[in-house]
Amino acid sequence: MARILNMLKSLAHLDVDAWNAYGQVVEKIGEADIRTKLEKFRDDHRNHFEALSELIEKFGDSPPEFSRDFKGFLIEGFTSLRGVTGTQGALEAMKINEELTNRNYHEASRKLSLPM
Repeated sequence: MARILNMLKSLAHLDVDAWNAYGQVVEKIGEADIRTKLEKFRDDHRNHFEALSELIEKFGDSPPEFSRDFKGFLIEGFTSLRGVTGTQGALEAMKINEELTNRNYHEASRKLSLPM
């Protein structure tokens, strides 16, 4: 059970990090349609965090706080640096962040023998 809870908490932290990274990018995007789509992706990460938090509580533990950790600062720093190059750089940073998130979810699913 501890292994499952640790994995769920790790995924919850990852969604917080992704939510914060999207927040940084959204502020820099001038194109309304792109900003709207990025806000939707950001909100998906908040929803994932909330769903994971509910699951963690069902298992009798406390979910992590909705705040950045050290890894989150690194992800945001990377995203911010890429965002300096404009919309294209910001979108490339978010693509890399999404690939990281998806890879972590896939790995958790594999390790815990759970469906995606």
